[in-house]
Amino acid sequence: MSTSELAAEFPQVLVAALPRDALEDLLNDAQYLQAIVHTLPQAQQITQAQAELGSANEALAQRNVALQEPLMPVRQETQAALTRPVR
Repeated sequence: MSTSELAAEFPQVLVAALPRDALEDLLNDAQYLQAIVHTLPQAQQITQAQAELGSANEALAQRNVALQEPLMPVRQETQAALTRPVR
């Protein structure tokens, strides 16, 4: 991938504008690379989507727990009906 293709695909990170020592730092320093990646709008969108999915999952889990107690008698009745001998 050429520099112009990279700049077109990721205009936020102007890799071509970085000096060689900064590029080497990106290559050798995982924390620096991670900091750069986390500034990308795409990464921020993914982080936001992940947080939203986590919240939705938590809400569903709370709903399931709330339904558990009222459904217990129905479960017990069904289990009793299935374990009765057939006449």
